[in-house]
Amino acid sequence: MRAEERFGALIIDNFQLWGVDSLNQTSVTVRGTLPTTTAGRWPVQREFYRRLKKAFEVRGIHLPYPTRFVEVTGLAGLQPGGEKPEGSGKSETLTVS
Repeated sequence: MRAEERFGALIIDNFQLWGVDSLNQTSVTVRGTLPTTTAGRWPVQREFYRRLKKAFEVRGIHLPYPTRFVEVTGLAGLQPGGEKPEGSGKSETLTVS
């Protein structure tokens, strides 16, 4: 990135990899820094993360996304506006993940 015209003036030093900071069941935290100018912080960070994600995808490394399941019961036959069609006494469950 530093050699590119778009980012070269925004990056003031080479990337410094500090190493693995932590490990757990779903992640590995690697710390480092890419020194930038004040104006370059956000555009360089966004582009660095975009490229890092793309490099992971190319190598088959998938980032885990936490999922939550929400179960709502008693929605059988509900129509927009809160009306129930005739004969809908049955209970249904909606699960969202």
